[in-house]
Amino acid sequence: MIKKLFFSTGMMLSALVMTAAYCVPIGDTDAKVMKSSDPLIRAVVDSYNTKDYAKLAMHFSEETFKTFSQATFDKIIKDIQPVYGRIISADYLGFVGQLDNTIVVYKAYAENSEMLIKLVLTEESQKVCISGVWFG
Repeated sequence: MIKKLFFSTGMMLSALVMTAAYCVPIGDTDAKVMKSSDPLIRAVVDSYNTKDYAKLAMHFSEETFKTFSQATFDKIIKDIQPVYGRIISADYLGFVGQLDNTIVVYKAYAENSEMLIKLVLTEESQKVCISGVWFG
């Protein structure tokens, strides 16, 4: 089960990171990044806990929305939620600027274990968007 979890989430991240090639980073300080990423991590956690793709997809970049389907989301949630359980909270750990992306890392506290959530964020049409998400 764990090997499948890492394959599924790693594959999703790889596919989604490539979609952000024409976007810009969201900030160069923790304060700027947190201001933009905190509402998005809340959406990710809420979407994960309720298994509601729409709550997450509304924050996707245009390309991510085209490539990350509800079926993909459902499979990932089905694979990892039994392992970790519901997410109770998530703490900001930091960010890394990488090309035109900002990768933001949170430590999530779930019912059964702790995990990292990495968000790949970009600014697209003056809106901060999720171009990738990774659980693990």
